[in-house]
Amino acid sequence: MAAHVPGIPGTRHFLHPEPERSRSPIFARPKTRCHRKSLMPDILERIRNNLPIGHDLGITADQISSLVEATGAERWHVHAIVRRKYRRHACVACEWLASALPRDAVVFETACGSGANLLWLAGRGFHALHGIDISEEAVRLAHEISRTTGVDLDVWKDDALAPKEPKTLELLAGGIDAVFSTSWLEYSPNETLGEFLRTYRPHLRPDGIVVFVSATHAYDSVPNNRYHSADWKLPVEKRRPSEYKMRIDAKEVAAVASDCGYRLERDASFMTLVTGHPQMATYMLRRLAA
Repeated sequence: MAAHVPGIPGTRHFLHPEPERSRSPIFARPKTRCHRKSLMPDILERIRNNLPIGHDLGITADQISSLVEATGAERWHVHAIVRRKYRRHACVACEWLASALPRDAVVFETACGSGANLLWLAGRGFHALHGIDISEEAVRLAHEISRTTGVDLDVWKDDALAPKEPKTLELLAGGIDAVFSTSWLEYSPNETLGEFLRTYRPHLRPDGIVVFVSATHAYDSVPNNRYHSADWKLPVEKRRPSEYKMRIDAKEVAAVASDCGYRLERDASFMTLVTGHPQMATYMLRRLAA
């Protein structure tokens, strides 16, 4: 049964009927778009994108908890790895990369955190994998995960929007086939997207791709969306602004991409049933010739 998603023009979902207006928009329905002639493959992709299957990294909860404690990394890394299959926006981002790139592609992840995405891609045969993160603790965690799993994770500290480390500059100078991010743009202002795209376009090889994740405008209708989700139970005067600053839809992404020399090729949004968590969407852009 098909239903229109309130507040998101052109989105339809084929699993559940439209929620009543009194229900929280946190139940916003997912969508995915890819240029297809047949409707059925699109429906099947929507369903598969939201199923929590696969993406096991071979690390136990006890192992990652111990590594997080030893490195001083933030505790959310435990959740991000142990419950990775439920973080559909990140899983689909990696799957799109795996389906779009040859295995010898040079792949660069910004704000890579523990290196979980790179670890998954390595398991799919990629070997030219590199990542940076602004957190020293996260980088240490990635190195410990590398030692624990025996998978080489080339991760170092640098700033995604202002890369300056010699290792980063050398990598970018040689050209990359893809750059991606799944866990930081949603916490940045909308204008950061254009800055991000312009920063890496000169270093992407012809037809290079960008994959990133952001929150959608569905979150705008969630009660208390203006405030930090951890502060919703506090008096209004004590609440911080929302951590989810970037809220953007496919039409807006397409416009920014065009201005920066890219084409939007693919997008998908995902269901969320967790109070305080916004609906997330994954986008894939293709670098256009100058």
